[in-house]
Amino acid sequence: MIIRKLFFSLIAFLCLTSAFAQTPNSTNGVFSVFSEREPFILYLNNVRYNDQYSTAVRIERLEKRSYDVRLEFKNRRLASIVSYNFRPTDEDGYFMDKMYLVRYSRVGRPELRLFAMFPVEFRMPDQRSFDTYDFGYPNDPVFVDPGEGEYSQRIMTAEELKDAIRVVNRQGFDSDKAKVASMIAQKNSMTVKQIGQVLDLFSFDDGKLTFARAAYATCYDRRNYHTLLDKLVFSDSKEKLMSFINSSK
Repeated sequence: MIIRKLFFSLIAFLCLTSAFAQTPNSTNGVFSVFSEREPFILYLNNVRYNDQYSTAVRIERLEKRSYDVRLEFKNRRLASIVSYNFRPTDEDGYFMDKMYLVRYSRVGRPELRLFAMFPVEFRMPDQRSFDTYDFGYPNDPVFVDPGEGEYSQRIMTAEELKDAIRVVNRQGFDSDKAKVASMIAQKNSMTVKQIGQVLDLFSFDDGKLTFARAAYATCYDRRNYHTLLDKLVFSDSKEKLMSFINSSK
């Protein structure tokens, strides 16, 4: 999965507080966990959810304000992660889609670190990248029909693009900008012009290429994708993007 690779390539955690408008209509939250190294079993309120060890687990429809979380790793030499009073809300009390990474302390102890937080209604991430469960239904994964879950045909609005640019631009390094921007592109249809506006946020070609490749699949007007070559500085980068476009047709 593309989006899983984006997460697992992360070499330092990123805490991203959503800049998108809060939506008090959300009545439940979402909790997702990614492990870079070791597969795990996730327990919520002492209930085991995934029956097989996994590196990415997602629990939806969290209606309570507080939960006890426990991760037990396949590698028994690793200590379990226990987190009491996990809240699927932001500081204002609105339910959110929270994503965590398993990181390791200097002594090798696993810890949960917040990676990203989005309004539940925002169309991300791709559910097919996770072992997904509804709260209260352990060992009963939610399956997504391959014909569903595709990007929305509705083009991202100007306001949504503005919010997305604000979130991406918060990241200090091009590599982090590329990860966040690619995540957004996975579940939102953008025009070539909009993709170009996001590319302008990057300082170097490597980040631009990463995002341009990620955004291609959900681009509304891919026939004009070649116009993005002007956003790249080096001829080698332009050749790589052109080769990608030709191979993706």
